Amino acid sequence: MPSGVNAAAQTVTVGAVSDVDEADSGMAGAVVNTCMEIGPTVRLAVLVTVAVSGAPHLGGSTSATASGFSFALVTAWVVFLASALLGVWPCWPGRPGNSTRTAAA
Repeated sequence: MPSGVNAAAQTVTVGAVSDVDEADSGMAGAVVNTCMEIGPTVRLAVLVTVAVSGAPHLGGSTSATASGFSFALVTAWVVFLASALLGVWPCWPGRPGNSTRTAAA
């Protein structure tokens, strides 16, 4: 597992349950853990579906499999890049509504 995953998982968990009432905190934690368990499975299922549909016209050959996996990995890269940009957007310096200070020139 990549080294940053543990820090990200802890941050997500704290962020998800920090504003929840004490009586509902157990349920909130369970929902977060369930999502963390189901998320990779759903992503894998989507990538396999994209890989299979990536090159249907080539038949069942090895080149069709390689082409499908290549298409799935490019699709995953594009989704990852878009997600990273959306995650950074609220923190972008100079964005209207962003209260973080920028370094003085």
